[in-house]
Amino acid sequence: MRRNRPLEDPARCPRCRLPVGLCLCGELRARPIRTRVVVLLHRVERYRTTNTGRIATLALAGSELRMWNLLDAPNDPEGLQGPGVHLLYPGEGARELKADLEVRTLVVPDATWRRTRRMVNRSGELAGLPRVCLPAGEPSAFRLRTNRNPQSVCTLEALARALGILEGPEIREHLEAALDLFTLRVLSTRPPNP
Repeated sequence: MRRNRPLEDPARCPRCRLPVGLCLCGELRARPIRTRVVVLLHRVERYRTTNTGRIATLALAGSELRMWNLLDAPNDPEGLQGPGVHLLYPGEGARELKADLEVRTLVVPDATWRRTRRMVNRSGELAGLPRVCLPAGEPSAFRLRTNRNPQSVCTLEALARALGILEGPEIREHLEAALDLFTLRVLSTRPPNP
């Protein structure tokens, strides 16, 4: 039987959620970017050690991590409307992200695909945003969770690819390096496969 960890585990860093001895917060330099990034972290992802949206906000200066779908507080749609605000999420009506699109703010739902679909479809604040999606690309390199769709990528990969289009390859490389470091640290906490 799997034991649940306490929600506030003192043996884990509260920012990156890794064990204190493996914390990567001191190694991640937050790079400045022109695009405002708002990651909407679903409440069930709050304490998951495999969550990458949190790591993305640690690696991007000026980005925001907002809790979404909390049981005891309303969602905060402030600043999620207006010119240049786009939802990074595939689906009906999504335009392929291109460098010449006027994207000032990128809103990114962060949870499993099933939960993000619910977040987007059930929230008037999100459903009304113009959507952008990533162009078809290489399969996900994320090894901590699996998905049947080879075009599905984790939040940090999606942001790396999106900002690579909007701001250039250096920021993509920075975020992919953060993902590699994070993945190695998480894998080091798991028992080896037999």
